[in-house]
Amino acid sequence: MAGWSDLAIRARATSVVSTAVLYRAHAVLTRGRATTTSGKLWIDGQDNNIGRYVHSDANRAQVSHLVSGWKQDPATGQALLLSSNPLSAAYLGHKPWWWVDFYGGSSAAHGWSVLPNSVAGADAIPFWRDVCASLCVRKHGDEVELMEVDLRKGLYEGYQSNHTPSTCDCYAYDDLAKLNASTAAAAQHTPSQAAPNDFAVLRFLETATLVNHYIGNDTYDNGLHYRKFVNLYAVQRKEWPSLFVDTQQSSIFFERALESGYTIDTAALNADPGAYVNGQAGVVTREDCLRECAMHNGGTDAEMRPRQDVKTMVHNTIQQMCWCTTTDWLDPIHDDQVVRLSDAALHHASIVYRVQFCAGVAGGSSRSVVYRKMPSGIDPLPVCHGMPVQSGMILSNGSIFFSQDPGTVTRPVDLQCRAACDANPDCAMAHSMIESFDYHQLGKRPAH
Repeated sequence: MAGWSDLAIRARATSVVSTAVLYRAHAVLTRGRATTTSGKLWIDGQDNNIGRYVHSDANRAQVSHLVSGWKQDPATGQALLLSSNPLSAAYLGHKPWWWVDFYGGSSAAHGWSVLPNSVAGADAIPFWRDVCASLCVRKHGDEVELMEVDLRKGLYEGYQSNHTPSTCDCYAYDDLAKLNASTAAAAQHTPSQAAPNDFAVLRFLETATLVNHYIGNDTYDNGLHYRKFVNLYAVQRKEWPSLFVDTQQSSIFFERALESGYTIDTAALNADPGAYVNGQAGVVTREDCLRECAMHNGGTDAEMRPRQDVKTMVHNTIQQMCWCTTTDWLDPIHDDQVVRLSDAALHHASIVYRVQFCAGVAGGSSRSVVYRKMPSGIDPLPVCHGMPVQSGMILSNGSIFFSQDPGTVTRPVDLQCRAACDANPDCAMAHSMIESFDYHQLGKRPAH
């Protein structure tokens, strides 16, 4: 019980029952209050002319600290692991491996300490938390629900981070029964859209180990507890606004991908084979461009598929031009096509958005998710947050209604509902009500 002193514990331990035993427990997991990350994307840019963090609203996330000092088992964690990413630029105060003195000095005070990645000491923890969250969201969208940031290697030997980097691991929330060392490597990913509650996180931590309680004694880690530099977070992409397109009875979600002054090279856009709306003229507003992305040229699955897979929208308000493409121009492999415009060109810059089309869905609810089944052999569509609105849908006799206590099962309810729909040949859509990230934060909000 919080606030009980040792004296109070002893007093309450007295009982007339000879077999009575009173225990005091310490919580391993205490969920922290959520914070919204800044959306940092490291962009090298075309011809390596950028080389800095660029702000991206589309890659902002809500993160909540869960536990420090515990490291997920690499073999078992593969069942839920989306990606493991080296943080080779996490120097944590050390002289970078590539630094030479004529760059600006031979000491940290006058040299490499001014670099954006040279944040040292305890300040490095929130900095790399934000970088890792943006990276996870950039690569996996709203499929990522947990992330582990391990900065110990950078803290100990950041001078050779090209060989022994810190790590950023992105995890999905899936059936926790898959956390089995013998089968994890072969497990198929079916990410849930639900946010894991504390019970699910503790199940996840059952396969983690407590790291060594080392205390640094060198220049850049003196007195620092290494356990504090291994942190697990709950994470969820910050909700995007949406536009409901009446003629399609569908929504398109959107958010700005790059800050002012940064855009995609126009020649690369025009040559993009994934662009199904390519330099469309006469598109005046952002909403007009979103509607262009949501339209389709026919009714067959093949003709409608591009808008279902749309990833990027680019709109130029001055030239009134619009591009919609299935290419994810925010993927790190396309960094060389990002350009920074001169101040004189800013007023007619094309603005880049990340977008997601959701057929038959009205946005506005983070607790409601919709899964639309596709014909056999066709990749499933993204699961969308919102409410089903498509006409012609009915709740048939084969519909399956069930509720559950999230603490009693290992498989999230939306995955159970999706599997039930896949198994029913008459089912076209599955609608689930889930636990959201905000729901788990209700007890953490300040009183007003």
